[in-house]
Amino acid sequence: DRLLGGMKVLRDAVPRPVRFLVTGCATPDKLEHLFAEFPSATVASTKPVMKALMGHATGPGLRHSAAWSTKRELLLEQNIARYVAFCQALRRAANQETLSRSVA
Repeated sequence: DRLLGGMKVLRDAVPRPVRFLVTGCATPDKLEHLFAEFPSATVASTKPVMKALMGHATGPGLRHSAAWSTKRELLLEQNIARYVAFCQALRRAANQETLSRSVA
């Protein structure tokens, strides 16, 4: 991916730790790749909000399903919470992998 490649070049060129803010990254596979390479990255996406506004609930694995009977406000809270939890789990796994490699 060009974005990750450019981020790696920047990270390697700067003589101090760099933290990235990535916007728009919302699919599980893209998030997995991002956090595997940059566990400290911060991610912002409108996808959980837009899905809630359209009446869709975010479920496990960031899959979406119609939830017409649920209030949009509740969907918004739930969708954001699921997205954050998904990202936090990926970050923890990436940090654990980094720790395992440094110990080995």
